[in-house]
Amino acid sequence: MLETEDGTAFKRCSNGCVVFDGEGNPIASAERPAEAGPTPAAEEEPIPEGSIVAEGETEEVAPASDPEKVGRDAFGYDNDKPSGTGAEHKTDAQIDRMSEKRMEAYYRNRIDHPPEDVNPDAVRYERHRARSRRGNREPDKPAEWDSERIAFQERSEAARVEENKTLDELGIQNNNRARDASGTRRDIHEFSTMVPREKVAPGKAAKQKLVPTRPDGVSDSHYVDVKKIEPTTERQVIDDTQQMRAERMGGKRGKGPDGEPREHAVIIVSDKGENVLPQATPSRGLARTDSEIYYRDQKSEEWFKWDKTLAGGKGGWAGPVDKSVVKAELGGT
Repeated sequence: MLETEDGTAFKRCSNGCVVFDGEGNPIASAERPAEAGPTPAAEEEPIPEGSIVAEGETEEVAPASDPEKVGRDAFGYDNDKPSGTGAEHKTDAQIDRMSEKRMEAYYRNRIDHPPEDVNPDAVRYERHRARSRRGNREPDKPAEWDSERIAFQERSEAARVEENKTLDELGIQNNNRARDASGTRRDIHEFSTMVPREKVAPGKAAKQKLVPTRPDGVSDSHYVDVKKIEPTTERQVIDDTQQMRAERMGGKRGKGPDGEPREHAVIIVSDKGENVLPQATPSRGLARTDSEIYYRDQKSEEWFKWDKTLAGGKGGWAGPVDKSVVKAELGGT
């Protein structure tokens, strides 16, 4: 678990058009269909848990005039460097002969313990190249890759700010912070629980998967997930992710820090602009669950609640509702 100097531990997520790995590193641009995000009809799977990046871990660089050289000029190529004190250096040929799991472990170790004079971003770019070779696709140019990385960091920081505001407004403990409101150190609440891998026919047993998760907020009565979606995002839908399913099931099984069961809530944060009602909605899959779903407008600070009985049972936003009502329903203090 990493945290900033002010005791903040946080995870990264994105609703953008670039595909990212569990660290928030761009894997491929939207021009590569094989790596693009899910189509509107599909349920979106979450970025893997454990996606925690230390603030200030990477630094922005000024674009170079030659896009083919920007990566080398900015952070060099890992393969240009000696092995130093980090993990033993492997050639491209050696890496390509590794299993995928071993390759990821090799790069994880090399990023966490970089050789002397090697920027971790150089290792991340080499990992992108290795993943591209395995996927039989052309890797992004260094300039493109670095630009996507910086854009992702900016979106992630904006999402983190809104997440903090939302939980603070409701008086709900921010579970991504290593200190409580008084500044006292606290344990980050994480747990693992079994979640069905896929839907199955009636009467058949569903395959189970052990899923680790960490709710964004924890109150005495609820696990709370905050999901920010940019108003410019084409698909204004929040899906029922594996993380949410784990938190719902873990809540029912009493996985809370006090061993007591908890309900699950999702708060969507966006900007509805001049519209009367929010444009962002839960997916049909999420709306069918027993999660309580709310919306907070980041500009007007209005709150709405998803009502399953509206639109002939299809559901819709009801409100605005008073923030005090939301706070009481979610166990805020």
